[in-house]
Formats: sequence, structure tokens, C-alpha cells
Amino acid sequence: MRGVLWENSIAASTFAAPTQTAAKRLTKALPQPVLTTFYFDDDFVDFTLFFGGKTVARHAVSTLDEFPAQEGKSKAWAKQLGLSADDEKTLKLIFKEPSPEVCIRLMECLLRCPLCVFPDGEADYVPTEASFLTDYAAAKTAKLKNLTKLRLLDEIDCFAPSRQRNLLLP
Repeated sequence: MRGVLWENSIAASTFAAPTQTAAKRLTKALPQPVLTTFYFDDDFVDFTLFFGGKTVARHAVSTLDEFPAQEGKSKAWAKQLGLSADDEKTLKLIFKEPSPEVCIRLMECLLRCPLCVFPDGEADYVPTEASFLTDYAAAKTAKLKNLTKLRLLDEIDCFAPSRQRNLLLP
């Protein structure tokens, strides 16, 4: 994967503009993309990728009417980040995820870096285990031969509520 700088914004206000303005400025000066993550109250996450002072890719997951969701284009993301064809397929899968919190965890696994760390919780940050992404992908892409054997995600160990750690809340 190509070197990427990232910034995150977790604000009580709903404006990510200062972070995105800084990202645009950075990409004018640096020969690499900058990824911004704007996360709002477990209801919205926006990943925006900048290069050369411009927005080159965006993905937003929202459960709010005020913030429209926008599915990312995996080819554009893979090209800018220098990802493999397999990672591009994984991105397609991630971009279908409707939960903002799960989407952040999956992107952290794929990019192998933290994307959302609360200022007060930096010392307590525990990275998402890489197996989370592989287990998620296996569960989502499993071919079902017999629908009577369909397992709920809650029945699969990595998705069981008892195994979930809320990594985004302090």
C-alpha cells in the first residue's frame, strides 16, 4: 500500500470542513494521498481521500437523514492507495456495510492503521484484530447450499455481542 497520511475528526459539531481543508492543503505539498475520517455519534462516518489538492474518492455511511450516504468506488480507492486486486474486492464488500462503526473497524483492518481515535482515549486504544476482517468477509461471501442452515451473524463468534468490544467509545 502506498504511504497515506490520515486525519480524523470527531466533533460535537457536524462540520468536517476544517479537517478537509487541511487535507487539501497537505496534498498540494506532498506527493501522496491524505485520508480524512469524520465520525459522528455512531450514526455517520465519512472517509474522504484527497490527492493533489482535490477530492479523489469518498465513502460515507449514514443512518441519519441529514447526512446522505454515498457508496465509495472501490477502483478509485484502490488506485489511489496502491491496493491489490484482492484488496479492491474487499473494499467492495466493506462499502456495502450499513453500520458506520463496523465500517470503521473494517477499514482499519484493511488499511492497517487506526482511523478513529478519541482524544481522551489514545492511551487506551486497542486496534481491531486483523481476523475481524477475514471473519467478516468469510461470513458475507459464504455460498449457501441449503438455506435451512443459514447462520445468523450473532451466532458466528466474531460477531457475537459477547465478543464485540466497542472500540469507538471511551
